[in-house]
Amino acid sequence: MAYAHFDGGATIKHSWGRFRAAAGEALTVGELVDVDFKAANATAGENPAKYVACEDIASGATGWFCLKAILEATDTIATGGVATAGTHGGTAGDILFLSTTAGDAAEAPATGILQVVGQVLTTGTVLLDPSPEFWEDCEIVTGNKTLDSEDSGKLMATVTDAVVFTLPAVATGNFFTIMNAGQDADALISVQPNSVDKISAPDNAGTDNKPYKNTKTTARCGDLMALAYKDAAGWQVTAQRGTWTEDTT
Repeated sequence: MAYAHFDGGATIKHSWGRFRAAAGEALTVGELVDVDFKAANATAGENPAKYVACEDIASGATGWFCLKAILEATDTIATGGVATAGTHGGTAGDILFLSTTAGDAAEAPATGILQVVGQVLTTGTVLLDPSPEFWEDCEIVTGNKTLDSEDSGKLMATVTDAVVFTLPAVATGNFFTIMNAGQDADALISVQPNSVDKISAPDNAGTDNKPYKNTKTTARCGDLMALAYKDAAGWQVTAQRGTWTEDTT
């Protein structure tokens, strides 16, 4: 069962950096909150998450917020007083991203703002800790993708296994950032140059028509590769996170 956000059915077990502020709109306990003290939303043009609501707060009312918190799903009580531990359905260790459902977190990012906002701790608890690092222009790719100049400057991300990103012929001014947003060891992604181009990376001059791969077994959620125009021979890796290897077969 996939992770389901608490939507108010949560208890704050621990919190860090508590403070009081006026809510920009009605909020429920455990919602992710932006700089305007409204529910944060990953939809393009909205604000990323910055805080967590520590209680239900009416619009315009002053309430408690924090910088990060551990939330626990509320138990359910059956007839006769039998308690069943609450669950959010997520897998321990999974990374959580800001959702396009305002205030919520999700196991997979959506096109718009990509921001890591926490991690699943157990089937009933999560850590919400909005990262200050985020991308405001992210495209989620679900199949093989040939990049072009209109993709230059965007974050191209995927959670799908065996996706190939094919680079265009080198051109001055183009630069691309590609992320593996799948959970750990969930997805292999490949970056393929044009047949007469190479990808130069740290300690590797590159070879024409040879891709770089983020191997599935060692992949970590958030692994990425940034590439920019080097010269007529191909591309230069300007930044990378995780294990990437050139396919020499």
